[in-house]
Amino acid sequence: MALYIVNSSEILLTSLEPPTIGIPTGTPGALYSGRAIVSAASSQSLAGNFVLHANGLTCTGPSGCAGLGVVTLTSTNTTTGTTAGTLVTYSPLQGVLSGSLAGGTYTVDAASGRVTISPSGLAPLPVFYLAAPTTATESIHAFGIGSDATASFELLEPGAPANVTTASLAGNYFFCDELARDETVVSRVGTVKISATGVATGTEDDSATAGLSTKAVNYTVTIDNADGPGTGNVGANTFAITNGTKLFFFQETGPASITVVEHQ
Repeated sequence: MALYIVNSSEILLTSLEPPTIGIPTGTPGALYSGRAIVSAASSQSLAGNFVLHANGLTCTGPSGCAGLGVVTLTSTNTTTGTTAGTLVTYSPLQGVLSGSLAGGTYTVDAASGRVTISPSGLAPLPVFYLAAPTTATESIHAFGIGSDATASFELLEPGAPANVTTASLAGNYFFCDELARDETVVSRVGTVKISATGVATGTEDDSATAGLSTKAVNYTVTIDNADGPGTGNVGANTFAITNGTKLFFFQETGPASITVVEHQ
């Protein structure tokens, strides 16, 4: 792999070798890229409200699924705690599913920072590895991976500590789509301005099999906190979560992908 050093606490990485074809099964090899953030083996870094965003494959067909959740973690000692919150997932084949994260527990391996979760609304249960974000790194508190055939990849970031108003999001943002697990997803990147009433206007570039195109952005953000602090929607048929500075949402129609909107 190639490593690109951001600073002493974060590294970007990518594979160098072309994927190889497995013999005799014909299974393709893997290309990969990602980032590494300095780790911390302490459950104290998991106390509070978090945003969970995940992309994976559906179990019933070759299409992608996306998940967003408000996760509240309460530590009971240095290595264990309890879970609460709401998780909403979407895939074209299964539609929208919503579940509660209440009643679960988590345990941290103090030596490695590996986090396991007991039965709750997260099923099948993912495994997380703690990170220790600083002011010089991305605000990722844990990397997660699914334990079933969905092969989901998940990130846990700081959530809103209390309810958020739509008006508080007023400002200029840039946005892009997270890497989806569905090859039919249109990749989007652009800029948008959100008014105090939640009206969002801007411009985006779309990349798809037909090529690159540009179009206007026009939607309305509504944060009602109905499913937890910072939850709401972006126009019709969406689910959205904000922590006050960053907004995540997915469309509940078409291929599954998560759009991340962040302050300029």
